Amino acid sequence: MKTYFICFILMLCSVPVWAAKTCNLSLQNIRLENSGRNINYDMFETGSFALIQNHLIDLKNNSPDGMCDTVLLIKPRQNAFRGAQRSQQLEYQILAGRNSGAIYENGLAIVIRDLKPKEIRTVDYQLKFASQQYVSHGQYRNLFQYSAVEYPLNRTNIYDETKSEFQVQVNKTARVSLWGTNDRHQYQVDFGELETGETRQLTPQLLVQSTADYSIEFQSQNRGHLRHDSGDSQWDVDYGFFVNNRSVPLQTGRSLLSFRQPASAVGDRYSMMFRIGNVRNKPAGQYEDVITITVTPSLVH
Repeated sequence: MKTYFICFILMLCSVPVWAAKTCNLSLQNIRLENSGRNINYDMFETGSFALIQNHLIDLKNNSPDGMCDTVLLIKPRQNAFRGAQRSQQLEYQILAGRNSGAIYENGLAIVIRDLKPKEIRTVDYQLKFASQQYVSHGQYRNLFQYSAVEYPLNRTNIYDETKSEFQVQVNKTARVSLWGTNDRHQYQVDFGELETGETRQLTPQLLVQSTADYSIEFQSQNRGHLRHDSGDSQWDVDYGFFVNNRSVPLQTGRSLLSFRQPASAVGDRYSMMFRIGNVRNKPAGQYEDVITITVTPSLVH
């Protein structure tokens, strides 16, 4: 009788462990577009935001085959754009827009899925600068760092990274208005019956807001005189005009005063006063003059 043996040979084979796919990505063509009517920051803008910037960056899959997923990290150096003076800054909000993203630290983490071979995809996000931030004129800067990292978020595996500096320009601008009255740009002074030496302190004050040093020009239609309604200059009544008790001569038709930049967004307020000259032997009737007030930011510095 023959005996047959069946032999089982077990072979142990090691199973290879495949590493996560490494994407060949590059970040390029960083740029911005301003959204809305303003290119520069205007502190007098009446809307919620004085400036909205659309930031764009292209992300390219350099691989000839295979799709890639990644997370684009956008990290500003600072939470505000800073000017030459360290205390001066423009604050902003950062938004992911239409992208699948979220606030990450003080920037953004934007998820990019299914990036095809050789595909270039443009990613956008927004910076919104709130209105009525008070700063001096000049340039305000911030540095942004961009990193394309492994998806899901893995900051240790970086495919590509780059940096770009952006600027916001604040122009020299100023405005003048009347504070303490419903009509902020026109006011009529009624002296009633004119009396020699009469003074009248105006209820409204002159309000000036400016991002720079500035000058105020006062122009008198009748060269510092109240003119009779006949139009005859021989009946003119002279008067003195004072701003913060400082005499403003108007005999040449105009006068210019210079001031430093206001300390805050509230601006500077100035009192105004008139003193009537000699009215003896003047005919009855209406007397009037028109003073036009213009504010201009300094062109020097």
